[in-house]
Amino acid sequence: APGQWYYLNANGAMAASTVIDGYTLDASGLWVS
Repeated sequence: APGQWYYLNANGAMAASTVIDGYTLDASGLWVS
């Protein structure tokens, strides 16, 4: 959806419940700004 961002890790899987480069991803993989 517009304004929602997801992050794929190096193998193309969606990252979730992590912090990447200072950006938090929730359990669904949605970027929490």
